[in-house]
This record gives sequence, C-alpha cells and structure tokens, in this order.
Amino acid sequence: MIDSLDTIQIDALPVGIVVIDVLSRKIVNINKAAQKLIGAEASEIIGHSCHKFICPAAEGKCPILDMGQSVDNAERQLLTSSGKLITILKTANKVTINGQMFLYEVLQDVTDPVNLRKQLQIQVAERTKELAEINSKLVREIKNHEKTELKLNELFTRYSMFFNNCNDGLTLIDFSGSIPPGKYIEVNKAFCQMVNYSREELLQLTPLDLTAPDMKDYALANTKLVLESEYAVLRFPNVYITKDGRRLDCEINASFVYLAGREVAVVVYRDISETKRLEQSLREAYESELQAHAEVEDQLNQRNYFMRALVHELKTLLTPLLASSEYLVSELSDSTLLGYARNMQNGAINLNNKIDDLMNLAKGEIGQLQIDPEYADIRKVIGDCIDYLQPQAQKMQKRIVLNFDGDIPLTLFDKTMIHQVVLNLLSNSLKFSRIGSEICVAALKSGDNIRVSVKDQGTGIPKGKQQGIFTPYYRIKTKRDRYGGLGLGLALSKMIVELHRGEIWFTSEYGHGSTFYFTLPIRSEWDEDTDNRG
Repeated sequence: MIDSLDTIQIDALPVGIVVIDVLSRKIVNINKAAQKLIGAEASEIIGHSCHKFICPAAEGKCPILDMGQSVDNAERQLLTSSGKLITILKTANKVTINGQMFLYEVLQDVTDPVNLRKQLQIQVAERTKELAEINSKLVREIKNHEKTELKLNELFTRYSMFFNNCNDGLTLIDFSGSIPPGKYIEVNKAFCQMVNYSREELLQLTPLDLTAPDMKDYALANTKLVLESEYAVLRFPNVYITKDGRRLDCEINASFVYLAGREVAVVVYRDISETKRLEQSLREAYESELQAHAEVEDQLNQRNYFMRALVHELKTLLTPLLASSEYLVSELSDSTLLGYARNMQNGAINLNNKIDDLMNLAKGEIGQLQIDPEYADIRKVIGDCIDYLQPQAQKMQKRIVLNFDGDIPLTLFDKTMIHQVVLNLLSNSLKFSRIGSEICVAALKSGDNIRVSVKDQGTGIPKGKQQGIFTPYYRIKTKRDRYGGLGLGLALSKMIVELHRGEIWFTSEYGHGSTFYFTLPIRSEWDEDTDNRG
C-alpha cells in the first residue's frame, strides 16, 4: 500500500478506487467501494494481477498500458471475483510517486445516478491535484532523506528497547511460503530466559522444536486453524521444553500481520507454571473438601440414626411413667401422696420435653427440622405459655406481666414450635430472675413483623459470655443455676425462629437483667421453600 493516509482518503470516496503498479501490473491498493464492486476483500485482491480482477483483457493486451488507449469516464467491462463481467464507467490516470509509476483507476457502477458521475469527475480532478501535490511533497522529502533516516533509526531504537525489555516473552515467527510450524525470525531477552536458549540458537529453531511432545498436535492444529481462517488473534495454552529439560506452561497470544510481504506472527508468551501449580493445589483441596464433606455427612447421618434410636429408647421407657403419673394425679386424694405423684408427673413431663428439644436440635443441625404453619394469633400462644408456667412463677414468688399492642394481626406460623420458643425464653427468665421480681412479656406490630420480647430483672449475662449464647450445649454456670439443663433451649429457639424467616436477639446488662426478642414476619401465604431452611 502507498501509505495509511492515502487509504483513509480513498476509503472515504463513494466510487471505486484501484491503484496498480505499472511495472508489475499488480494491484497495490483498493478502497471499500471497489472491493464491493469486485466482490472480494482487500486481502484477497491486493498483490494479484489486474487481469485476475478488474480487466478482462489477456495479459500483454492491456488497452491502457499495452495498447496506449486513454480512458476517461468510458464504459468498460469489470471482471469480478466470481468471473462475472459487469458494465462500469472507468477513468484511468498515470501518476508518479517517489519515482515509481502507478495507474490510478476510478470505477463507477453505471446503475448509479447521473449526478454521481459529475461528482466523481470533480472528485477525480481534486484527487489528481492532491496526488500531484503529494508527489511534489515526496520529492522534497527525498532530499531530506538523512533526517528521515535519523528518525527511523530513533524509532527502531525505541522498538528494540520495548521488544527486548518487555517482561513477557516476545517472538516474531515467519509463516510465509512454508507449511507450519514456521520459523523464529526475532526473539526477545525474556523469551530466551524462559526457555534457557540463546537468541542465536532460537533463530535456528521452530516453535514445534520447543513444544512438548504431548502438545505438538494441539499446537500445530491451532496454528493451522488461525492461518486458514485468517483469525486476527489466537489465544491458547501450550507447554514448551526448556533447554535444561523443564516443562514450561505458557499462555500464548498470537496475532498475524503482513510484514514486507511476509505473513508473520507476533507472539506473546506468559509463564503460567505457577498458576497451573495453584490450580492443581486448588483442585486437590476441592477434592479433599468433597471427601471431608462426605465424611461429615456420613457422621451426621450416623449421629441422626443414633439420636433417633436414643429418643425411641427413652420415649419407650418414659411413656408408662407419664401415663402412670397422670393416673395417680387424677385418682389420689391424700395430699402427701398427691404431691409425690405431681412431682413425679412434672419430672416426667420435663424429661419428655428435654428429649424433644434434643431431637429437634439434632434435626435442625442436619436440615431436617420442618415446620407446619397455620393461621394463628401469637397472643393466644403467649397466653397458653404463661398459664402453663404461672404455678411455677407463683411458687418462685415471681410475677409475669403481659403487655400486648392492640393492633397485632393474625399470621402464619407453627404454633407448637413458637409455643416452645416462648416457653424457653420464659423458663430462662424465671430461672435466672430474682425472688419477688417481675417478668414482662410484650408483643407488638413492628413494620411487616410481629415482635415478641421477654424482659426480666435477673442477673444479666456478662459481656464476655454473651457471644456463644445461641450455641448448642452452651451454658453459663451461676449460683442461681439450680435446675441444670443441657443448654439446648436458646439454640433450638434460634433455629425455629430462623425457619420462620424471623430474627432473634437479646440485650443484657450484667446485674440488671436481660431482654430477649424475636420476630415473626406477617404473611397470609407460606413460601414452600421457607420450611426447609434448617
């Protein structure tokens, strides 16, 4: 091509422009309009004889160059890439650039409007004038060739500095006139260091000479693919064998360009050996994690099986005790014996509840705890819990106070499980509050939720022991802890509340009591995915 500026100018013209080297009769430049007329891309046309495209005349019988005819806006036949002849208007002029003569042809489809012909004539005249000016300018610039040569040397120095000082490996590979694998024609220092060869040694080798035996077919297939398909950029991994026998994992980025008539690949090499090592480590860690997960899942299943078996055995022994104590309480009239019977019944009920807590917690830990929501009133559930614990509160000389907001709507929740949550919170408050103190249970509508709180005037929780309060089996030992327990209540309560898509939290000041809160979303329909979040 003449120069990049010339290409930009002729591409802007609406008519076809073709530039032909008079001596070789080869096409050296063509604009987009001419490419469209011929039906081929510039890369398919440039470098070929004008007799293959454009002119249907035989070689040696060119009407303009061989027979001396002049063509000025005359009708001629245009030979397209498919071999078809189409009628066009042609204007041809000879121009001299840098001492070399070119034929400048203007091609116009006769189907275009007449006014385009006039416009073409004007543009051709203007372009001819521009070319004459360019020719004069080039003649002047030739006289200053020493200054130009100095600038070129400076540019070459800059290129060399960039090429040789780049951190990534860089090579130029000549693929012209040969079947792949091509040949190195330039390599930088970084690439020499990567493969441990000198520049002189590499210039005698091909890329396949360095490629690992198990990667040769892969690398060759990728190289052929990009050459045959004329891809602009090719990116693929490859493995090279260094001079000292090491395997070198690289990421290849190759772009193909025409350099002085040769098809040359500009290739960038990035060492990814460390990345490969990390990927392998990550893969091994992932496989180890999968194995550990399987082992944990197996342990959980075994634990669940053991827990179910334990609960079954305990329930089997406890059932007759519950039935017997209930019968004795209903039949005995002697106050002393009745007291013993009630103690036995309360102990059996308490043990039964602990067993249920243990089972539900085990289910929650492996995601098998499910809820059965129904449309209900939270105030009724809280009232039932207070009625159940009121005798115990009176016996402990403590008072339970209710404070309900008047605007609490019905909502969907599992009454049995929320009953258990309220019972756990109230039981803890009774357990740890002072004699004669007051426990306040409140419920109110808060945005899209119902918020329930249980506030006591007990000992409170030290700051250093608050973090694990909802952890299973976590217990804070105090002088008031006369009732024992497994530390399951708050952990199970948290599971149940979160299964309802609610939240549970607390505030506490040591020596002044604690307040536990939980929320239930107000809803009229239940999301099917909600009840399996354990």
